[in-house]
Amino acid sequence: MELIGPPGWSKTLRSDAEGRLTLPLPWAGRYVAEVQHLSEQPGGEGAGAYDRTRYVATLSFIAAEGIAWPAAR
Repeated sequence: MELIGPPGWSKTLRSDAEGRLTLPLPWAGRYVAEVQHLSEQPGGEGAGAYDRTRYVATLSFIAAEGIAWPAAR
């Protein structure tokens, strides 16, 4: 998972054996979390054939507490 924080900071995180992870939220403000999964299973036929499928999910949220970061520079 990629976590992107207010000042353009980003960190790659991995889940533990139980599928959980802890999000470091040092700044107050908006964060975006993105996860990706690549399936190497081909599918489709003819012109619609494909080799793999990439699944992407994002979540945007606001941390109310943390180091203040100006919304606009």
